[in-house]
Amino acid sequence: MTLDLYYRILNIAPGATATELKDAYHRAAKRNHPDMYPEERRGIQQLAMMRINEAYLSITSSGGGGPDIGAEPPRPRPHSAATSSLSAQTPANLPATLKDPAYVYYRRGFDSFRDGYSAMFRRDPREILRYLRETRTIDAYILKLTIRALQHFEQAYRYFLIVVQEYPLSVWAYDSRWKLKRVETYNHVYHRICERLAENLSRAHSDQ
Repeated sequence: MTLDLYYRILNIAPGATATELKDAYHRAAKRNHPDMYPEERRGIQQLAMMRINEAYLSITSSGGGGPDIGAEPPRPRPHSAATSSLSAQTPANLPATLKDPAYVYYRRGFDSFRDGYSAMFRRDPREILRYLRETRTIDAYILKLTIRALQHFEQAYRYFLIVVQEYPLSVWAYDSRWKLKRVETYNHVYHRICERLAENLSRAHSDQ
């Protein structure tokens, strides 16, 4: 069910070849790239690009479009690649008596940001040795960490964007803007990872 959602994000059928998966990723990335949109829309498009990167990495890690590299299945994500408004993504479980909702959103964003940063740089020597024994490379392990980090950073970006857009005068807005820039930088790194994977998959497909 989760992978079905990722295939829908990339608008591609399950069982697609490596070349089809690469082409679908490139089409989705080109269509949703933030630079193609006006300034007020770019935050939403950053989220769309994160979902596209997550979809591509997750399908790849599951064995779609290439060999199974042993990464864990990704967690379900309750959204699609196209997002018309941020308000549709706003959590609805804030206490009615809360005096500073901006802090709640900021705190949730901070927690997700911290978890993403931790996941991105986590190195478990036992896991690395296991991957080296089984695959003679740690690419699969790095891919697994990348997916986990991207999931956390996507949630963090969503919360920080709410603070910046809906509470721009809040004391938490300044740091939220700074962290948005950091997450955008990380997402550019993930985009390059996706591009490298696409090239590897293309070479593997041509060798078959």
